[in-house]
Amino acid sequence: MAALHTHAYNEAQHARAWVAALERECERLRGVIRVYEKAQGQPAANGAVFHLV
Repeated sequence: MAALHTHAYNEAQHARAWVAALERECERLRGVIRVYEKAQGQPAANGAVFHLV
């Protein structure tokens, strides 16, 4: 019974660590998205010079 409890406890800790890592990755990706959204309004240096209508 003690081994089962220990295994369950270790699995729960592993799951919490995995969730925390995923949350950090999501926050990092949100930052990347914010940077891209901010840069979207700025013209690219290698963008087209002329706009065809």
